[in-house]
Amino acid sequence: MIPVTADAVRLLHEGSLTLSRIEANGVRINTEYLDKTVEETEAKIGRLEAEMRADEVYKLWKKRFGERTKLGAREQLAEIVFGKQFLNYEIRGYTDKGRVAAGKDQLDDIDLPFVRNFLLVENLKKTLSTYLIGIRKEMVQEGPFWYVHPFYNLHTASTYRSTCNSINFQNQPKRNPDMAGLLRPCFLPHPGDHFVEIDFSQLEVRIACPYNKDPVLMKYVTDPTTDMHGDMAQEMFLLAKAQVDKKTSRDSAKNQFVFPQFYGSNYVNCAKAIWKSMGQRKFMCGDRTMFEHLASKGIKERGDCVQGQDPRPGTFEAHLKDCEKRMWQKRFRAYTQWKKDWFDAYTKAGGFQMLTGFAVSGLFKRNDVTNYPIQGSAFHCLMWCLIQIDKWLRRYKMKSKIIGEIHDAGQFSVHPSELQDFLNYCHDVMTKALLEHWKWINIPLETETDVGPVDGHWLLTKPHTCGNGKWNP
Repeated sequence: MIPVTADAVRLLHEGSLTLSRIEANGVRINTEYLDKTVEETEAKIGRLEAEMRADEVYKLWKKRFGERTKLGAREQLAEIVFGKQFLNYEIRGYTDKGRVAAGKDQLDDIDLPFVRNFLLVENLKKTLSTYLIGIRKEMVQEGPFWYVHPFYNLHTASTYRSTCNSINFQNQPKRNPDMAGLLRPCFLPHPGDHFVEIDFSQLEVRIACPYNKDPVLMKYVTDPTTDMHGDMAQEMFLLAKAQVDKKTSRDSAKNQFVFPQFYGSNYVNCAKAIWKSMGQRKFMCGDRTMFEHLASKGIKERGDCVQGQDPRPGTFEAHLKDCEKRMWQKRFRAYTQWKKDWFDAYTKAGGFQMLTGFAVSGLFKRNDVTNYPIQGSAFHCLMWCLIQIDKWLRRYKMKSKIIGEIHDAGQFSVHPSELQDFLNYCHDVMTKALLEHWKWINIPLETETDVGPVDGHWLLTKPHTCGNGKWNP
């Protein structure tokens, strides 16, 4: 990625300085909570492993592998669960080396207490080592408090976003409520401040519009009377508008079909994920389960979901294939044509130029060629805004600080006396000044703001109306 305009050079230079100041500011750590959670997680792992060793499945495992038995070895578990001479479950996939796979996707819907405990233990071990212990290793004491100072990089991600390490603050779970509930209380604002998070609403979808200029997509993101994800939920689950549930069917349409499709996934992967989610999250349609509802419409099974193999008629997989076809050939035809034209131009030129003024060259997959300029430009929007916010804070010698950034969102430690001015300024920069600076942004941008109580941790932040509204703790 090479900046080829003066504006791009300035963005890269000033962005590096702003990110360095964010690193220096750091995030305060709730050490009492962290120590307690490490201890409780270790104890829970121990209890679950004891339960597993008392299970009949473990006895089979021990009999087969003897002294080589290793409770966390997935290859050994694969032989026990899927082996014909043992439990003989249907094989759900293979590793890159051709071995039977026993990952989360293959084990998730196997209804055995031992397997459920195995997945839970592996998740807890990762949480403990990668997140909790990882935070503890990077803490430094500053006066009576402890902080982490994550490093932000602008030169390592092929998507042209930033990356983060020591700790990876950008990888703290959000969509998994159990993980978020365990980890986000570790992070505090600076003493006496509010923890504030402000992110762009649908930023990458909106920044796709200046590239593809699809009129249907632009209407969806600008017309409040439309609902792209609700419409797709109706189509996917064969529902009337009033039957769409925001927390289940609409959320699934958004995060398990629309967004994966935008990033290059296909109906096979989507069908597997959605079918599993319907069971795990207990999707309902009135007083019937979603499975019963779909069965009444003639869809009684998921389908084989094998890449490269035509789906069997009447399956959910076949239905999603039709949804995918209508999405790209009818609903978003202009977006589809842009992807073709953009990739054709890339193959001829050997690269492409982002609207933010960066030239990109090299060997990329088709999906990368159409995703990277959108993802990169979206992050550049956030970075430009953080630069302006950082300048404003320093110009007026304010007490508030930027303490993190995650691709399309900024995290801030905001002094109570500055809260309303800070929120108003950020809203103006992100929804007005940015559009004045980059005239190529052809749709309005919106923000979503969460504010926590004074000295409250990250998980305690709640939605707040930006602009001139008052915040009520």
